[in-house]
Amino acid sequence: MRQATPAKFLRNADFAIQTGLLEYGSTASPGDGERSVETLRRIIATGRARWGTLTGPVVTLGQPRPGSIEWRLQPDGMQRPYLAAEAGLLPLLLAEPWYADPTTGVIGPLALDLSRRLLRTLLHAPQVPPDIAPLLRAEVATRVPRLAALVPQDLAPPREVAGPPVPVLRLMLGSVPFDHRLVQRGGRPSYAWSFPARPCRWRG
Repeated sequence: MRQATPAKFLRNADFAIQTGLLEYGSTASPGDGERSVETLRRIIATGRARWGTLTGPVVTLGQPRPGSIEWRLQPDGMQRPYLAAEAGLLPLLLAEPWYADPTTGVIGPLALDLSRRLLRTLLHAPQVPPDIAPLLRAEVATRVPRLAALVPQDLAPPREVAGPPVPVLRLMLGSVPFDHRLVQRGGRPSYAWSFPARPCRWRG
């Protein structure tokens, strides 16, 4: 879009969107990109945004839905925090937490009783080993009891498994390069504009 003469298919609203997308960049995380939500609202307001592909559902603005932080157990026994939404919804990491319904194209804010700074701190927290989780739970309950619900799970005692180990090969389908962090902690949305005649795409 950085052209001396703007393309004829661009509308006035598109230039403000372009500025927001360029500002958002490709490395934003929760709490970054102050204008990311504003840019997203502008995109929705055009009525031309579609989810996923040109033939996908039209993107519309939805009502706030409840969100939460979940500590999930990893295969190695570590626990890691994730941004979570209701079943069927995809959590999005903007300057504020949002969600998307891939089947309907409805997107909107996630309601969490957390400050932006605390949310960002939690989602960047290191993995917690099984032997540290009880200590962390006790410390949080003592020092900041209002955050007691946001700590890792209290795991059951380890179970002894007898017998020889069995190797397992796990394959994941994806494009290269593949950033596994987006899958682990919630997807960061990628804005893309497509035009049937002469495709032109930007990703923020």
